[in-house]
Amino acid sequence: DAMRDPGVAGLGGFFHGLYWSHVPPPVYARIPIAVLEFIAAVSSIMTFAYAIPPLEDVAHTLHVRVDALSTPFILTEDAASSPAMIALHSYILDLPQFQMISPYLLVSHVPGVGNELSDAASRSDFPRLQRLCHNLRVSPSVVDPHCVCSELLNLALPFY
Repeated sequence: DAMRDPGVAGLGGFFHGLYWSHVPPPVYARIPIAVLEFIAAVSSIMTFAYAIPPLEDVAHTLHVRVDALSTPFILTEDAASSPAMIALHSYILDLPQFQMISPYLLVSHVPGVGNELSDAASRSDFPRLQRLCHNLRVSPSVVDPHCVCSELLNLALPFY
């Protein structure tokens, strides 16, 4: 829901001290929250994938915790039903980097109160993000969002 605060809020994600934040133009605020949450989750997966050791050398699971209820079902059970979500999901399934990661994904819902670091990044609330990181004894570092963020926003916009 961060996209509803024009000018300062948008999409964002957090992963072990790394975070990204993207404030798109206001026209993108007409995209439904569930779709924006899906875009943010996929963007986070793709943005932070480089920080994970190559999957062929290490056996592990990437546990992604997201605020939107629909995202885990779409990413793990291929359960997209709206035309926009089907288009977005189909798009990412064709990305080689996502294909490498997807077998190792565990995606679960976490209420917004448990997702404060990503929420602060998405709302451009950097003082709050700094305080939360300080409390966790983590040094936050900003990274650029993966280009899939803009690609998915542009793919979703014509549906709305």
